[in-house]
Amino acid sequence: MFRPLTYATFLSVAVFSVTSCANESTERERIVEATPIGVSFAKVLSFCKSKYAQCSSSETAGYWNQKTNKSVGVKSISSVTDQHKYLVFFQATTSVYWDFDRDGKLIDVWVRKVTDAI
Repeated sequence: MFRPLTYATFLSVAVFSVTSCANESTERERIVEATPIGVSFAKVLSFCKSKYAQCSSSETAGYWNQKTNKSVGVKSISSVTDQHKYLVFFQATTSVYWDFDRDGKLIDVWVRKVTDAI
């Protein structure tokens, strides 16, 4: 009984991980459609606050892109857009980061999906 449960858990995690990675670009496209490159900091912040429960913003720092290991921009907005638990031990989180230049114009959007053990 333990062995089939172990295989089922591993398979579920593998399938979910592949699906999550594939959906990052789809989620980014959806976000960029709603907040196009070049739009103002104020408009993105307004969109973020109307759409998501939590929004963080900084007018003095960009964000650290963990995929490229580089700091991006001089202003930023971020939000957790989705978070759910599955198979009792795992939690999946999707976050979006908007990056702005000195003039407050959007220059980049990064969507990050992470699956963690609880």
